[in-house]
Formats: sequence, C-alpha cells, structure tokens
Amino acid sequence: MSITNIEKELIQYNFFRCHRSYLVNLKKVDSLKGNVIVIKKLEIPVSRYRLNEFKCRLAKSLGEILC
Repeated sequence: MSITNIEKELIQYNFFRCHRSYLVNLKKVDSLKGNVIVIKKLEIPVSRYRLNEFKCRLAKSLGEILC
C-alpha cells in the first residue's frame, strides 16, 4: 500500500500529508516553526508546496477543537 493510498484513507481523520514521506495527525501538532511541524519535540518538514494548505487545514482543525 502506498502513502498516497494511506493518505486517502486517513484524510477524513484529520491527517495531512505535509511532505512526500510524512502524514501527520493535525490534532497532535504542538507548533509550526517556519516550514517545520513540531509534535512532541519531533520536527517534521512541511514542503513549500504544501505549506499554505497545511496552515489552512490546521486552522480549520483547531477551530473544530475550540468549538
């Protein structure tokens, strides 16, 4: 199974493909520093191509958590 197939399965559960090798759970993101996501002190790169979409999806996810 490819990461693309896994991405399609998990997108409904607030997962986002931030880089060609990484899927992250948006609810677990602790911070964003430039183009790096921090989750429990682990730094995960966000591709420049996906950075704006990531920010929008993260804001939407946070809105769901706050409401």
